[in-house]
Amino acid sequence: MGAHAPAGHVMSALSHTMGGDLDLSATGGIAVVTGAQQTRQALLRRLCTNAGAYIWQTDYGAGLPARVGTVMDEAGIRALVLEQAQAEAGIDPSRPVTVTITKPETGACLLAISYTDATTGTVQELTLGT
Repeated sequence: MGAHAPAGHVMSALSHTMGGDLDLSATGGIAVVTGAQQTRQALLRRLCTNAGAYIWQTDYGAGLPARVGTVMDEAGIRALVLEQAQAEAGIDPSRPVTVTITKPETGACLLAISYTDATTGTVQELTLGT
């Protein structure tokens, strides 16, 4: 994970929904993901992992869940998400990443992240809410 695959070679990873166990396949084995879904899972994991949690990669992770209940710093959150997205190998670095922050109700925050998947070339949306 994290490295670009050689042309014509499809990399895969174990499927893991953040906050849960490894995902199971339809046959009861461990599911794998590739392409846009793999990038989506990797970005979500990166955004939800606390910075410094991986001792071999101390700059990995945005730690967004730790910001729940703190004073909203929209510019800081946007900059943090953009920085982490640029470090994710599955996101096309030549295409823009946008982060839209809305507050649908008091005490709630909704992040809509738009990026281009490096493998498929398609624009993807990831939405996170608190």
